Amino acid sequence: MLPSLLAVAAHPDDESLLAGGVLAQHHTAGARTAVVTATWAPDSRRAPELAAALAVLGAGSPRLLGYNDARNPEASPGRPRLVDAPLDEAVGRLVAHIRDFKPEIVVTHDAVGQLTGHPDHVRTHQITLLAVEAAGLAYLYPDAGAPWQPTAVYAATHPESGVGLLRPLLEGVGKTVLAVPDSYVTTSVDVTPWADVKWRAILAHDGEVARERTLPGILARLPEADRAQIIRTEHFTRLTPGPAKGDPDQTDHLTTRPLSAPFTVRALTYRREMTTTSAPDEPPGVAMNEEAYGALRASHALWAGTSVLITDQRGRVLLQRVTYRPARLLPGGAVDKGESPAQGASRELEEELGVTATVTRGLAVDWVSPAGRTTPPAMRELRPSSGPFGGCTKGEHQVDHRMPSNVPSAWRLAP
Repeated sequence: MLPSLLAVAAHPDDESLLAGGVLAQHHTAGARTAVVTATWAPDSRRAPELAAALAVLGAGSPRLLGYNDARNPEASPGRPRLVDAPLDEAVGRLVAHIRDFKPEIVVTHDAVGQLTGHPDHVRTHQITLLAVEAAGLAYLYPDAGAPWQPTAVYAATHPESGVGLLRPLLEGVGKTVLAVPDSYVTTSVDVTPWADVKWRAILAHDGEVARERTLPGILARLPEADRAQIIRTEHFTRLTPGPAKGDPDQTDHLTTRPLSAPFTVRALTYRREMTTTSAPDEPPGVAMNEEAYGALRASHALWAGTSVLITDQRGRVLLQRVTYRPARLLPGGAVDKGESPAQGASRELEEELGVTATVTRGLAVDWVSPAGRTTPPAMRELRPSSGPFGGCTKGEHQVDHRMPSNVPSAWRLAP
């Protein structure tokens, strides 16, 4: 069964446009679904339309925070605009809904404002990220219910390659089009089997369908084939809180498929040392301390090792804690006979992290003195040299991440 899903949308109709397909998909599969809408009052003209759309999607009754629209004062007369509301208040109201519904995953707008850059979309994105983090902490908003931590947050987005027909249509009515780089997308869902349900949910917002410049109105005037092409795929970026404990494979909770995480292999660090005999055939033993490891390395005449620098989109570096060393390490290890350092790096990535990538560019080379066991301990642990090698950080690679459970005992991204 697919996991429970809570969509947090800025306005009535956003839920159907940004995630109507996955809401219908999850409901059809028997998962619990719900929608929180940040703007418009329960007694406003759009509230009945929202209720009708949610009934089509199987997403329960409306959950309206009731703030005013940044551009439409009739949304909630007498209430502050969402963009002006005290942040702590808005976050607390959403925390209460998260703790009440207890979703496994949360879907909301992306950071740029869901294609058109509407300020309510941007603010909803910000509030949702804060609320998801706060919902799991008992001492934050203690009156909002028992703590609950969703497994993952997905931002609905539009990649450059996926905008297609929407760009000229939106620009034709004077709207901005803010697409994101394709590499920002971690999950694309083909919602063709649920496209008819999604379209009926969009049509339930009949006030918007009747307007010329709204996306429901634009879609309603299109030929059926063009409209189907636009609404049949939904794109997302997985954000915080990231993989839950016990979820080492980073399952994509929207589709239950393995997730292609936004990790980038930016550069290879070649590590090489000269000591006294032949290269070892096996890695160091279990629980080997730094002194013993240094002695082992010092007992061999030639040992080529390799490490790989992996960063995420926030610039954090992936470190792993392995069972056979006390220190946290970059991925990598000894280069086997007949391998180049780059080939060894690619093999070590596959063995240690399940990452498949071709690494061809070096970042630094370090040579250690061949003085054997008399080498100072500081010289036995290789350090990157200050000089570049092989083009430094050129040739980046996006990689698929499939974390095996039997090699590293843990890993983390560090600033």
